[in-house]
Amino acid sequence: MKSDIIKLCGETLESVEVRGDVFIVFRCKSGNTYFMYHEQDADETFEIAEIEGDFDSLIGEPIEFADEIFDKKGYMEMKEEQGYGVLTGTRSYVMYAIGTKNSEVKIRWYGESPGYFAKGITFELAENIGNINLDSFLNNDQTF
Repeated sequence: MKSDIIKLCGETLESVEVRGDVFIVFRCKSGNTYFMYHEQDADETFEIAEIEGDFDSLIGEPIEFADEIFDKKGYMEMKEEQGYGVLTGTRSYVMYAIGTKNSEVKIRWYGESPGYFAKGITFELAENIGNINLDSFLNNDQTF
């Protein structure tokens, strides 16, 4: 699967900041800052369900791969819940993998909706988003 997170390939991370269970900030040596979050579009909610690995292990080394990957764990959980098929229309799992030559981190997002999912997870260069106050966003005072 192709995802915008691939923009991290070739970058070297200086820091990664997980803000609550809804927002991740990736700061790179190049000066680029990327945001990973769910852009609200309807009644759906997305949150970080699990992070496998340690972001500190990615710091200082070039990112060699970054992409959306098949979430076998999420697939099996949904299959168990309904007994057949995968899509319930109300739940979704999305997983991303980011890695260097020596380490890897997986980020698993979980979403729920009473209807449909208009959008998944957004990965965007900070300068393309415009003026944003992270604290205000995380306190639900500001949306994108």
